[in-house]
Amino acid sequence: MNPALSERKGAARVGPRSAHLLARPLAALQAVSFKGRLICAYRAASVVLTGAAYLILAPDGLLPYKLPVVCALTVTALLLAAFYVTHENDRRGLVAALAVETVGIALLLLPTGGMESPFLWYALNPALVAACTLPWWVCWADFGIFLGMAAASGPWLARLAPGAADLADYGDTALVLALAVLALQMMAVLLRRRDLMAERQAVAREQQRIAGEIHDSVCQRLFSIACSAHALAANLPVLPAEEAARELGVLEECAGAANRELRSCIYHLHSTGETGVLQAVDAYLREFAQMHGVTMETALEGDGVLEPNRAAAMQRILREACFNAVRHGRCGSLRVRLLVQDGGARLQVMDDGLGFTPETARKGLGLNGMGRTIKAVGGDVTIKSEPGRGTVVLATLPKKDREAMG
Repeated sequence: MNPALSERKGAARVGPRSAHLLARPLAALQAVSFKGRLICAYRAASVVLTGAAYLILAPDGLLPYKLPVVCALTVTALLLAAFYVTHENDRRGLVAALAVETVGIALLLLPTGGMESPFLWYALNPALVAACTLPWWVCWADFGIFLGMAAASGPWLARLAPGAADLADYGDTALVLALAVLALQMMAVLLRRRDLMAERQAVAREQQRIAGEIHDSVCQRLFSIACSAHALAANLPVLPAEEAARELGVLEECAGAANRELRSCIYHLHSTGETGVLQAVDAYLREFAQMHGVTMETALEGDGVLEPNRAAAMQRILREACFNAVRHGRCGSLRVRLLVQDGGARLQVMDDGLGFTPETARKGLGLNGMGRTIKAVGGDVTIKSEPGRGTVVLATLPKKDREAMG
């Protein structure tokens, strides 16, 4: 066998496996919150920089003793980072871990130079965790405990009598550390505001989605039920019993559909999936024509395969166009043409209703909603109408690339 060919085959076998092994840590990192990633990033940077400074600035003869210190600190930092990230909402656990780490860092300063130790800046890690995950006073309490223990460590033990003078010697360092802790707290406040704004925006988007879907589905169903019930009540004295029973059955089915669509709006459920778009549209148009007594001409073509979000968008456009044609245009007939092919779609809804002037029409939730709905999935919608000449709604979705679909 050709060695080069064998080597290439071996590389091909190892490649996907390596990619799979890398994918799991990357997916886990993406699942971590922004605050968790910030904590991990600063912790990693501080371990690398302070450890390197400790090794480089030390005399060569002490290197064998200092390597185990750096290795132990690295392992401890990794374990604590994993604990902090996975216990962001466990306040008792966080406080206990912070206390242990603060005491450990203070003890680490004893053999490494006290307030002159390179690991002094690693001490900001507990302050960062406290600022991001706990009340503000916990951060300052942790910093005060650390500073008090650090003041009594290393060279300070030999000069404990004139404590005030010793504190003054390192006053600049303590001030810089305090300013760093204050900066961490300010950054934590900004992060909390960022999270709050993101949560409010998510709530607003969800409210807008529910309002749009209720308007495009449930409200139209209820309007259809009201119109049908009014017509049935007016004609009930002259209707045969069988026909009246059939009309009542249609009303019952429509009410059940409205209930299902309301649940779908609330829980964000879509039943069509990636197939059956044409069948769902055909069933809806048949029911719509029967409920409103309009003539329906349809032309549904293509493979009928659309992504769920695209299928939901096209159905919302269709429902809004048909609903407006009956309620506002008072049309007698509708012509619907839908082509679904290669992940794209083209929908045309024409009516013979009253028409209107699009430039001067009041754009309520329906007209604005059609534009937002179709643009959210990369499509476009145009409305052409004139008073007395009906309305044409044209919605298009560009085709998907075959490789992207596959």
